[in-house]
Amino acid sequence: MQENNKMRILHIITRLDKGGSAENTLQTVAHLDPEKSFLLFGKTYDPEGNIKRFIEEKKINCIIFPELVREISFFCDVRAFIKIFLYIKKNKFDIVHTHSSKAGMLGRWAAWMAGTKTIIHTPHGHVFSGYFGSVKSKFIVFLEKITALITDKIITLTEKGIKDHVEFGIAPREKFIAIPSGINTRDFKEQIFIPDKKRELGISEDKIVVGTVSRLDPIKGNKYFIKAIKEIKNKRADVLKNAVFLIVGDGTEANKLRGLVKEYNIDNKVIFTGMRDDVSLIFPIIDIFVLSSLMEGMGKVLLQAMMQAKPIVATNVGGIPDIVKSGENGILVPPKNPVAIADACIKLLEDAGRRKEMGEAGKRFVNEIVDGYPRFSVELMMKKLTELYYQSVSVKAI
Repeated sequence: MQENNKMRILHIITRLDKGGSAENTLQTVAHLDPEKSFLLFGKTYDPEGNIKRFIEEKKINCIIFPELVREISFFCDVRAFIKIFLYIKKNKFDIVHTHSSKAGMLGRWAAWMAGTKTIIHTPHGHVFSGYFGSVKSKFIVFLEKITALITDKIITLTEKGIKDHVEFGIAPREKFIAIPSGINTRDFKEQIFIPDKKRELGISEDKIVVGTVSRLDPIKGNKYFIKAIKEIKNKRADVLKNAVFLIVGDGTEANKLRGLVKEYNIDNKVIFTGMRDDVSLIFPIIDIFVLSSLMEGMGKVLLQAMMQAKPIVATNVGGIPDIVKSGENGILVPPKNPVAIADACIKLLEDAGRRKEMGEAGKRFVNEIVDGYPRFSVELMMKKLTELYYQSVSVKAI
């Protein structure tokens, strides 16, 4: 039987661009034995070098295959598959753990063909609906069903994630385990409000800030957040007068979203910060946190907001309902519904007492102690993950 500290583990992810799946994967590898754990990924956009610095600081063993790209490309996909297969075959890993759809598909089949005994996959959500058209979605479901046959364990971030996968017929219930994505609770514990941060962003101290921290890509639904601001303007200009809307992040839709803000004539109420490396210091100036995603595995950013006692307005998709309890720590709204987002924001903008109650409820929820650790901490995530690794290798060794 392989000892836990002797296991050679390879993690594979398509890219390490800013986002929950990349953060989860990096944190996981960073907490494993650096001599026995390796991270393979593709072309990554890292203009400020934050990812590179983290990798160097944590001494993570990295392998970069530029052919591993997010978009479907026959030439790149075939080359990536062959290179991954040869790398796994040469290094004889005990466990190959893949992350996200593309890397999960190529990596799992390469690992299986290379004779890897234990194959684990974390989808970090799913793309079975809300992302592609019906024909493509059905094809993806078919591929996931076939690939699940060679997968020993599939990790979802929430129990809702398991339910979704089982309902789509991906695999039987016993193949799944829910392990929430952990956050560094020390970084996102409730921070002291810093007025200078408001002034730095050009926000008056008396304004109520409604904010989001998000990748500015279509799946995140930020255009519906912006449309909701227009709805607030049309329905309750008196409420809008006291509010400022903050959009933190960058992505493929950034210019389009800025264009919408100008088109709706709300550019005096909306601030785009771009990508920031001081997000933990921006959260304290946000009074209401909004996440308008069309699909979300869990919504790691929601945990970060709750750590700092922020009330939530979020879409009722993916694993979000396992985090946001509507009426308790936030308000859930249907996806693609700017009117519902606007109405929820208006309720919270008008009621400071309700904002405080929901924020405190969220803070209690994320700080609840489970097995000796905060329920969404990196420490608890790693405890559950290493137990799974050990159990999986032990079973294969019997």
